[in-house]
Amino acid sequence: FRQVAAEYFNYYRVRLPPDIQKRLATARVMRSDNGQFSFRYPYYFYFFVARYIRDNIARPELCRELRALIADMADRVHYEQYANILTFYVYLSKDTEAIQAILTNARRIYDDFTPCDFDEDVHFVNDLYVRYDTPQALRLPQSSPDENREQYRRELDKADVSQNRDEYFEQPHSEKITYSKVLSDVIKVNIAMKTLQIMGQVLRNSPGSVPGDVKRAVTSEAYLLGLRTLNALLRIPANNLEGLRRYIAELVLEHRASRNQPALLDSELRKVVDEGVIYLAQVYSQGLIRRVSQAVGLKQLEDIYAEVRSELQDKVPIRLIDLAIRLDHFGSAPVDDIFRLERELRGNCYAHTTLRDLVFTFLYLRQTDYRTRDQLVGRFKFKSGAPGLLENPDKKVRR
Repeated sequence: FRQVAAEYFNYYRVRLPPDIQKRLATARVMRSDNGQFSFRYPYYFYFFVARYIRDNIARPELCRELRALIADMADRVHYEQYANILTFYVYLSKDTEAIQAILTNARRIYDDFTPCDFDEDVHFVNDLYVRYDTPQALRLPQSSPDENREQYRRELDKADVSQNRDEYFEQPHSEKITYSKVLSDVIKVNIAMKTLQIMGQVLRNSPGSVPGDVKRAVTSEAYLLGLRTLNALLRIPANNLEGLRRYIAELVLEHRASRNQPALLDSELRKVVDEGVIYLAQVYSQGLIRRVSQAVGLKQLEDIYAEVRSELQDKVPIRLIDLAIRLDHFGSAPVDDIFRLERELRGNCYAHTTLRDLVFTFLYLRQTDYRTRDQLVGRFKFKSGAPGLLENPDKKVRR
């Protein structure tokens, strides 16, 4: 620590307070272990490294080195430290050169796939849908959206604790991996999601200080990255459908045998298996669209979203992302737009079910006026826990 204090004095010609170590420990910023000082929490480390880069990148003797470090971090966001330092750095600096490096790398991710079109790309799922009945009606619980949100957060917290998602999706932290087509999809999806997270920081934390053309480029690429990733994930079951069916069938049979349940008829087993494939595909679309929404959604960017919709030709997947953003961040449901899209998608079970799931999530998590709620519940045939009362809390029970 004396060496650090000496270097600080040599550069700033100001001495650190003599009790600085104690003050940092009391504030729970630093901790001491056998005379070695370290940050108590890793995010302190990420923040101060990012701040150091921001404060020193203009120094001629450090500029080239720090620019190279930023480029290296943008190339290797799979590495947890780099992803977090870069996130803090773009938040603190609004550095357009760093943002362009992030965009360049984002465009490389799954660039061998087109963005999912929710038409030909999901044909294999729609083929499964037509063999069976329409999706089962979803039921809204009697609990309030406030209670649902609290339960939702608890479940997310439990999932984080039980399986530690970052460790599940990552190689060891020492691996500073650059994106490559030969990487496994687990790693490529991890890189895609971290890149999406960093692009979201550019948009959500600096809406008034990043130029509009940069915001539009970041938003557009976030949409396309999410849709390319979705298409890549859907190709896995699409290209291995029979093998996946056999695998799911074995799991179903093993599960039923372990619980001494009666054997299924062949037709019943096929239905259960195909419903499993459908469920997996729908989870992909709901998850990726909402990941994009949560990353880049912000009410103040409404005009940027309109420009991106126009730029990307207002296609169905773009409209679904745009709708998810409005449902998640604007506080109200655009009922007319939802109904228009619902009519257009009635012949496309996969896209229609994705739309239905987005609306259901909105009603489950968000408070809305009873008229909007009634309209959406009726249009998508949701079941309600307390018909006639849940939709309008002001209605009185007539005796």
